[in-house]
Amino acid sequence: MQEQKPTSYNQYDKTYFNDLYSGACSHKKTYMHYNKIARFATEGLPEDSCILDIGCGFGGLSQPLRKYCKYVVGMDVSLDGVRKAKLLSADSVQFIAGNGEYMPFKSETFDYVTVNHVFEHLTDDEAERMQKEIFRVLKVNGRLVVDQPFFGHQGIPDFIIILLTSSARERRWFYNGFRDLIRARKNNPKADFHHLEQVLAPSHRRVYDVFLLINELSKAGFGKIKFLRKRLFSILLFNNNNLFELYVKLYLNAPGLIRRLFLIDIGGLLKVSKIKRQ
Repeated sequence: MQEQKPTSYNQYDKTYFNDLYSGACSHKKTYMHYNKIARFATEGLPEDSCILDIGCGFGGLSQPLRKYCKYVVGMDVSLDGVRKAKLLSADSVQFIAGNGEYMPFKSETFDYVTVNHVFEHLTDDEAERMQKEIFRVLKVNGRLVVDQPFFGHQGIPDFIIILLTSSARERRWFYNGFRDLIRARKNNPKADFHHLEQVLAPSHRRVYDVFLLINELSKAGFGKIKFLRKRLFSILLFNNNNLFELYVKLYLNAPGLIRRLFLIDIGGLLKVSKIKRQ
């Protein structure tokens, strides 16, 4: 584990929300993605369940969750973000300011917890504390739903798909990401891949792939992983969930060279179950 300076949470307040979230509020694709996460998160969940949305920002995910679940609590470290969320929510969701590393909730309070683009903003130690806190506040057999952006370890098939099917905005996102990776490597040549900072956003502290995320969640006590089947896999695998699960196992167990040359990335939207500690 590399030594890292603690995160300065001031960057998540007015400047962060003005720069990164003002465009997202009016972007149709962003809200479509939030609805997709909400459906995946609440699949099979009783309507009277309680969900905690950590890193809720302006409430973009919290509000769609409320369509499927009676009780939703949105929490963010940014006071400005919570103020914006309250203005947009019409009191349908409870929003509070708080740090996910030290949550003001009793143990086993929530049925599900959602975390949307948060862990990459944290150091190793901060992410570990937050994941342990999530485990604590989840009920027995509760679930954690994570939407985690992966970047930098995609294979050749992923780049072909991006080139042929993505919008100009998405292609520009990947171009900017690789530009940031080169800059981050130049600024800190001794850092390993996962600890390159400011890739795709000034506040990003680490770069994730699926294996880093799984290892961290397993260490915190989570298991029984379920990935969202992206539309592309529904087409390629004839909408067959068993085939998709076989593909996931193949991807996770394949050598790195095979993944780079032949396999399509399974994506970063997954659901994991809280495993009772012995």
